[in-house]
Amino acid sequence: MTRFPRLVSVLVSLFASCLLMAACGSDTEEPAVCGEGAGNEIGIGKACTKGGDECPADPTVLCDVDFDDRGLGICISVDCQTDADCGAGAECCQPDVSPVTVCLPTECLPAECLE
Repeated sequence: MTRFPRLVSVLVSLFASCLLMAACGSDTEEPAVCGEGAGNEIGIGKACTKGGDECPADPTVLCDVDFDDRGLGICISVDCQTDADCGAGAECCQPDVSPVTVCLPTECLPAECLE
């Protein structure tokens, strides 16, 4: 049981550096800004603060800055299988620097996930 939080911490730390280089924007007239959304129906993309408990009470939805101060301050989900696992306006992505898949808001996807 203690291995899961440590694994999540390592994975989120690896992923945080990728988030810092995220490609923000969309095809709308006013582009969405990564980290400024209200989050979708499962909380992906919701703004959060370290230790603030703003993310939904779901063991896979986490605040990225709880594990790495370089995060964007958004709720993410780890270990998704498809985009449907991530809810509206989010996608399941496996960035080059991450050994796991992560749900991210579309406007926060790194370049390698935009293909």
